Amino acid sequence: MKKDISVLKTLNVLIVEDDEIVLNELFATTSILFKEVFTARNGQDGYLIFEFNKIDIILTDIKMPILDGIGFVNKIREKNSECPIIVLSSYSEQSTLLKMLNLGVDGYLIKPIEFYELVETLLRASRLYSNKTARLIYFNNNKLFNTATKELFCNGQYIELGSKELLLLELFINNQNKTLSKNDIISTLWPLDEITDSALKGVLNRLRKKIGEEHIINVKGFGWKFSID
Repeated sequence: MKKDISVLKTLNVLIVEDDEIVLNELFATTSILFKEVFTARNGQDGYLIFEFNKIDIILTDIKMPILDGIGFVNKIREKNSECPIIVLSSYSEQSTLLKMLNLGVDGYLIKPIEFYELVETLLRASRLYSNKTARLIYFNNNKLFNTATKELFCNGQYIELGSKELLLLELFINNQNKTLSKNDIISTLWPLDEITDSALKGVLNRLRKKIGEEHIINVKGFGWKFSID
């Protein structure tokens, strides 16, 4: 559970809900769980936010002014078939909810929304996101790397990677458990430049400190091997 919740801290959520009280309650909860929370009071504004921001999970009401939930989900699915969508519904909207499910939404919550039910539903949605769009690499000490966003986190806190550190990490991930020589690394990180051994070791050491030294193993006389086992 702890590892799953840390994944939410790498994602952005969009909440589309016209009820101000419900919207504020959801914002307060999701702000603790997610990297960034976007909100809209109708489907039209929600779609504009989706178009111009990186949104990983959507929570949407059904009955809204200007553009309702059905129209909003239709527009999203025309543009993106993978983003997990969770519908917020009242008991009186069950027939409409069935239509929403047929549009390809990934779950629903009945109002009033219980905290633990909300968290469990969001965790399921985050797993859908991970399966569809990204590979999450887990390191020791609660660190993870999102291959889709190219971001490293520790306990939900962003860790900045330099450009060479990122290139090296991606090279290691793509060659997991394979020994990479000095020339293998240099040809990827500095294809057009002459580079000193100290510069190479500097990048290796900085990356080791950020992901955990045990994940980059020195193979004496041959190079370095990356392992997350």
